[in-house]
Parts: sequence; structure tokens; C-alpha cells
Amino acid sequence: MKKYISLIMAIIILLTAGINTEIISTAATAKTTVAAVNQKANTSSHKNKKKKKKKHKHVHMMPKGNMGKWFKSKKALKKHVGKVMKKYARQLDNGEITWDEYVSSCPYGYEAWACSCGKWSGNFKYDDVKYINIKHFIKYAKSYGKEIGLAYDSSATECWDNPITVTLKNKKSAVRDIKSRLDRYKNNEGFEGICVWAHTDGGDKWLLYIGYY
Repeated sequence: MKKYISLIMAIIILLTAGINTEIISTAATAKTTVAAVNQKANTSSHKNKKKKKKKHKHVHMMPKGNMGKWFKSKKALKKHVGKVMKKYARQLDNGEITWDEYVSSCPYGYEAWACSCGKWSGNFKYDDVKYINIKHFIKYAKSYGKEIGLAYDSSATECWDNPITVTLKNKKSAVRDIKSRLDRYKNNEGFEGICVWAHTDGGDKWLLYIGYY
């Protein structure tokens, strides 16, 4: 009888151990499944955030000017304009470009505007047929005078010849007249230095004066 009881107890223990093992296995599987679902949800949420970021990328409401870029501030834009102007002035002084190339390539000014995001862009302004930028001709006279050995003195305004007329129609001939007169001052008259200034005669006409000593 004792043998039967022992056998029955052994069967009960085995059956109970099997149930516990199955329960533990099922619980582990459920835990793994929950972890996988959570990981998938987190990945999906991260992807959605990326999509939202891409959708909200800023679009400039203002056009980008011929400067070709956006600047963080107006100060940065003005600094860029100054660098461009200085570059062409240096090339002219070093003989790397001609006067005509300087006038056509170097901007005389600019216009600027800001986007709602706070960045700035703008347009360079170039010499065109609408008016005369007399500063170009004054700069050329000073530069060429220095090139041929004439000093510059801003106070030498007591002596001058007839002014050189500069208009829209005679821009190229005006450059030749300036060069010719400075060559004469240096080689024929023996002058040592010059001074250059100009007055408007109304409209698009300027009178350019070259003083000498």
C-alpha cells in the first residue's frame, strides 16, 4: 500500500512541476513580447518626430538676391559687401583688371531686406545706363596718377585746366581724356602732384576737375 501511495505522490509532484514550468515559460514569452512591442512603438515615435521636423523646415518668404546667399544679420551682409568692393579695388590698383572691367564688375552699392526668420539677403547695384557714378572716374584719376608717379594732395585746388565732361554717352572717352591729361601733366608740364574733384552740371552730366602743383 505504501508503494502505491509513494507512486501516486511522485506522479503528483511530476505533474505539478510541469505546470509550473509551463507557467514560467509562458510568463517569459509574454514579457519578451511586451518589450518588443514597446521597442517598436518607440522606433515609430522617433520616425514620426523626424518627419515632423522635416515638414516644419523654414521656407524663406523673401527672395534671395543676386548676392546669392542668406546672412545671419545685416551687419554680416554689409561686411560681405565691403569685402567684395575692396577685392575689385585691390585688383584695379594691382593692374589685374582694367578700368572698364572694374566699373562693370564692382558694385557701387547695394539694397537689402530681411526674412521673417531674421536672416538677410540683397542685391548688389552695378553701374548702368541710368546715371553716372562719378566716384569711379575720380578713383581712376587718383589711381592712374599714382601709377605714373604723381602724388596726391587734397588741398591742391588753386590751379586747374578746363574740367573734363563726363556723361552717359562719353564714359569711355572721358577715361581716355583723364589718362591723356595726367600723362601731359607728368611728362610735359613736369607737375609733381594732383587733386581730383567733381561737380554735377545737372542730370547725368558731371564736370571733373584735376588740380595740379
